[in-house]
Amino acid sequence: GEACGLADTAGVIEAWVRTGGALVAFANASACDHAAYQAMLGARCTGVSPVAPFNVNISDPGHEVKRGFKDHRVTDRLCYLRKTTEADLHWLLSANWQGQLVPVAYVREYGNGRVFHTVLGSEPATHRHPAFVKLLHRAMWWTTRASRPGPVRFGVVGYGGAFSMGKCHADTIGQTPGLELTALCDVDMHRVEAAQKDYPE
Repeated sequence: GEACGLADTAGVIEAWVRTGGALVAFANASACDHAAYQAMLGARCTGVSPVAPFNVNISDPGHEVKRGFKDHRVTDRLCYLRKTTEADLHWLLSANWQGQLVPVAYVREYGNGRVFHTVLGSEPATHRHPAFVKLLHRAMWWTTRASRPGPVRFGVVGYGGAFSMGKCHADTIGQTPGLELTALCDVDMHRVEAAQKDYPE
């Protein structure tokens, strides 16, 4: 649970998505081993590659999340995914890694909700890559079934101190046009205090 900061909230997130919520997960968010969370996400990270450049290929150019996208190159880590569900995962992106085709992003319906997951995004430089920013925008609109204009409102679950990733995610949201940082939370009250200091609004 430390990798995704969800050890105490994974069941709540799963229930929320199942009853009509939306989840956009990236980087090593699938490292959380909570059973209900894994059932919802549909795949688990079983290991990561070193940081390296690789090509990202479009698996389904017709899906609304990827329509009009082109293959691109990033420098990031790849999280190796193992399916944790019998249900279909609709693969959107893949990468060639050491001679094997590795899944990179997928979407799925879960109960009344929707899930998007990509293994991209563990490196801060990826957050500034135009294709990644566009990917997350599209994922948010798809998962939330949004149909009206306006900013996409964000909450960051886990403001953990390791690598300051919670702050990095919050800063990236705040600097990206079309996104609005709405909430931050953590089970560690010291990290909640740090979040309140960094983002008093």
